[in-house]
Amino acid sequence: LSIAQAAFHYALIAAVLGAPLALLATAERRVRGRAWPGTSPGARKAVARTLGLWLAVGLYWWTRPVVFPGLSATDPKRLAAAAAILVLGILLGALVARLALGSARTRARILSSIAVAAVVIGAVVTVASLRGRGERGRIGESNEGLPNILLVIVDALRQDTIRAYGDDEVHTPHIDRLAGEGVLFEDAYVQVPFTWPSFGSFLTGKVPRRHGLIRMEPGVRFPVNATLPVLLKSGVREDGRRLGENDWIAGALMTGTISHGSRLLEGFDAYLEALVGHELVDVHDPWSEFRSGLLPWLVLNKLGQRTDRHLVTTTAESWLRSNDDRRFLAMVHLYSTHTPYDPAPEFRARHLDPDYDGPFDSFVAAHRKAIEDGDYVPTVADMLRIRRLYLAGVEEADAMLGRLIATLEESGVLDDTIVVFTSDHGESLGEHGLWEHNWMYEDNLRIPLILRYPPGLPAGVRVPGLVDSIDLLPTLFDLAGIVPPESAVDVEPELIGQDGELDLRSRRLWHAIDGSSLLPLVRGEVESVRDLAFAENGLFTSVRDERWKLIVRRELLRGSAWDDLLRDPRSAEAPRLFDLQEDPLELENLFDRSDEARAVAGRLFEEMRKQSARLPIRESQIERSGRDLRAEQIFRGLGYGGGVGAGDEPSDGE
Repeated sequence: LSIAQAAFHYALIAAVLGAPLALLATAERRVRGRAWPGTSPGARKAVARTLGLWLAVGLYWWTRPVVFPGLSATDPKRLAAAAAILVLGILLGALVARLALGSARTRARILSSIAVAAVVIGAVVTVASLRGRGERGRIGESNEGLPNILLVIVDALRQDTIRAYGDDEVHTPHIDRLAGEGVLFEDAYVQVPFTWPSFGSFLTGKVPRRHGLIRMEPGVRFPVNATLPVLLKSGVREDGRRLGENDWIAGALMTGTISHGSRLLEGFDAYLEALVGHELVDVHDPWSEFRSGLLPWLVLNKLGQRTDRHLVTTTAESWLRSNDDRRFLAMVHLYSTHTPYDPAPEFRARHLDPDYDGPFDSFVAAHRKAIEDGDYVPTVADMLRIRRLYLAGVEEADAMLGRLIATLEESGVLDDTIVVFTSDHGESLGEHGLWEHNWMYEDNLRIPLILRYPPGLPAGVRVPGLVDSIDLLPTLFDLAGIVPPESAVDVEPELIGQDGELDLRSRRLWHAIDGSSLLPLVRGEVESVRDLAFAENGLFTSVRDERWKLIVRRELLRGSAWDDLLRDPRSAEAPRLFDLQEDPLELENLFDRSDEARAVAGRLFEEMRKQSARLPIRESQIERSGRDLRAEQIFRGLGYGGGVGAGDEPSDGE
């Protein structure tokens, strides 16, 4: 049926495109003194031109990843390639038209009958599919009194580039308003410094080695997990009322690499994938999903992004307005602080020096790679330019948040909505000689976390103490009055055998969450929800307490590697130990500098080893991804390899 619908829509588009071409072919025949003869050369010419145009557009679209990838559509190389593809499409169109229409009339009639039947069926199914949202999210007895949830995640947003967190260079009035009307967590951390696993932790309340998404590569899929929308729709209220599938309507409005195909968006009823080119898709409508992958709609969506660079926010506003009378969960993924740093013109003027004459009108992945490979050495002016491009992106994200808040306010549901503002990880802007993310330093791991919900949270409160992104899910459940999923802290003692090992086969171990509700911390009922914050990537793992932070190679968690290192400091790469109270920028590695530092490192490492042992995915099972191998190459180039002392002194890039 979806194919029939596609035939109907393609026929409409072909009619629009083909009509002028058919008229042109008819005119050509009449100039030569001949009438239109059905399947004559004139008809073939009209079909050939229409089909050729379609083929050219399709070839251009699907060859983008291999034909001058990364270049602008207006680049001369891309334009030349497009011209060649157009010629190829026209030639292929002529060939297909000759094969299809050049023989007996019977073949033409059969093909026409099939096409007409497909178009008619498609038209009927399309009309039948124009249904509404049904009962999803409609307010009823089971979901009355629950809050809506708006989760705004700004990709690669550093905590220290927001005015509410102390940066006076940026104007972030909407983030500041949110902090003034809600709760700001001063020491919030992610469990991994790159996107997919971090979103996995937001959506499940689990660390990566429990939810299972550790690598970020094409083809990698999120293992089966109960995500936030799935858990909400199957939750039990604290008064005993059970929620059902129709008690929430959930929409994910995504800019970057998060996709429905990765399974991270499991449980969402609608999704927009701007980077892929998918329009807003209703997962309950097969035609909606099928259509989103068809070329005309992909092209229209990309053109829409050209005319409205904030299409994700615009679509989110529309989705919020259309569901303001329902119980909704909306996740909006913003991207202006992720490469490319290319802020909209209205955000450039305040930050960018008009007299700058360097190469960075924007900062893209190719620039970063050139710097990392030593092909370009940025000047002080270049470094400042890149930072200011990033700060302009921070202000752009703030403006998008303001639009979303205004939409809720205009709809009269702002105070009935838990608004969450956060990031999936931070960003390096040249510190330690590093760029972008996937690093274990504070600028990558420390994130903003602000919550606003007047019925359940105080206003203008700043909360110190270590909190993690895994704490968000149980906090939302606590605020909503829904029983949270079972905690790993409660499950693990019951699953430890006589040998002291966890029962890794237990479903409870995998389904339990690692996070804790932050409401007791906000209310002052406890001094902290955790004493330690752990993080990891493919190469390293880290742990920090209120003062100290230790970063070690993953291999040191295996067997006797740590003891071997202590006996022979040259046997492995040096751990990095930082006193964050005295050295918040992590510039001086104190490992093995004193007996105190050695004792601190040993204590933190033991905590790291305990944390690793309690997770169902073992450290030895982790495979490095392509991005990990690239990070390894970069780290070696900066002098971080070798034993104790390696990397203690800043490289030229630091």
